[in-house]
Amino acid sequence: IADDPVKTTEVEMNGVTMSDVETYGTTSGKTGNYVKFTNKTVIEDEFLCRDFAEFTGSGGVLIDGGDLQITGADILVQGEIKGNSLAYSYYNSSATTLTGSYATVNLDTLQGSTGLSGISISSNVVTVNRTGDFLITMDITTENTSGTARCESFAQLYKNGSEITGTLTKMYNRTVHKGATTGTTTTVISVNSGDTIEIKAKKEGGDTIETVAGGTRLTLMQVGY
Repeated sequence: IADDPVKTTEVEMNGVTMSDVETYGTTSGKTGNYVKFTNKTVIEDEFLCRDFAEFTGSGGVLIDGGDLQITGADILVQGEIKGNSLAYSYYNSSATTLTGSYATVNLDTLQGSTGLSGISISSNVVTVNRTGDFLITMDITTENTSGTARCESFAQLYKNGSEITGTLTKMYNRTVHKGATTGTTTTVISVNSGDTIEIKAKKEGGDTIETVAGGTRLTLMQVGY
């Protein structure tokens, strides 16, 4: 099954239990049935540790595509616990002229992300390709570009084409090119893979109201992940 000592390249164990491995001898003060893997060991199905598992060195432990489940035991960490967070932030590179009905505003440029896949944007609409809880923040800046009637503008977050209750923000737009106003809203919602998120806005009044380029932002971050 395995030489004594185990070779220090790569060992594939298919249906082999620890009791089938010959006694390794003494290594760093350890005796008995002790197996040392120096380079790489791939466990493709399940790793069950009933007593003690020790991982040393700088390589660390990578769990890809599954969960780490620990029952009835404590976790002792010497060093740092680092996780991969999913977060994306977008902004608008150009203005959107608002009308009297809610319509999707321009949102077309990636400002930054944590690098993990799971969120994309097309035609000003964000698609989330993960299921979970997300912290979402919307900022939108509007201004009066023509007229003297004094207007209000409104913006909300929408999921799958329906408004997200509690995300309404209102801006007062009074003087042409003076007094641009920013509305902000933050919420936490549950999202299913394939759901879409967008910002829709409208105006009330006869003036020309536009969003300000670079003033509309949408940030999404998965929480509890």
